[in-house]
Formats: sequence, structure tokens, C-alpha cells
Amino acid sequence: MGNFYTRDIYLRWKHNASLGVARGDWSGLLTQNYSSGYKDQLPNGGKGTPPAGFKADVSSYTTYDVSATYGGIKNATFTVGIKNLLNTDPPFTAHNVDEVVGAGWDPRVADARGRQLTLLFKYKFL
Repeated sequence: MGNFYTRDIYLRWKHNASLGVARGDWSGLLTQNYSSGYKDQLPNGGKGTPPAGFKADVSSYTTYDVSATYGGIKNATFTVGIKNLLNTDPPFTAHNVDEVVGAGWDPRVADARGRQLTLLFKYKFL
């Protein structure tokens, strides 16, 4: 039936690639987060035969983040961003996350929280 893994994930490739631009007091950042697919864990800890419709391959996962920063205030910067801009769902896996059967996604590879707004304010005290 092929190779299946129980606890360890063997990703062939994973990266975070960013492109940033800056002009005056403003800067922006676009980031791509990618994890390649991998072989899934057999349901029920590999006991018995796989259920009908079980797919051994977990698909790859790609998300995009974007942020803008303004630094035109003395000693301060303000950043607003969006993580998982396209609201991409994580790939399904049969892996038991922390022995919780049926979670459906693996936090070591993906984030199930969906699109998120981020805010950051930094102030430099003299």
C-alpha cells in the first residue's frame, strides 16, 4: 500500500519567501509560506485496513501574508497585516494530533485559524 508515517513528518520542501518594498515613511511586505505534501498516517494507528476513500497523500499547503508599516511618527512604528490573506484551509490529515483523533489538520504543518488581522505598535523610549 505504500509508505505511511505515524509520528514524523517528512516534508520534501518548506519555505517562507518574502518581497518587501519601502518608500519614505512606508514599507510593505508580501510573504509566501509553503509546505510540500507528505504521506499520511494510517487511521486508527494503522490497525486494520484503511477505510474506503482514504487518501495516503496529504496535499501541499500555501498561504500568503501581507503587511504595511508606517514609521513617520518620531520613535514609533505602526504595522497592520493580514495572515493567510486568501483564507486557505489546511490540508486534511488522518494524523492524531497529540493523540486527539479526528482533528483533521496538523499544527506542525498548517494553521486552522484562517484569515487573521495583525496589529503591531512599537515605541522606542530614549
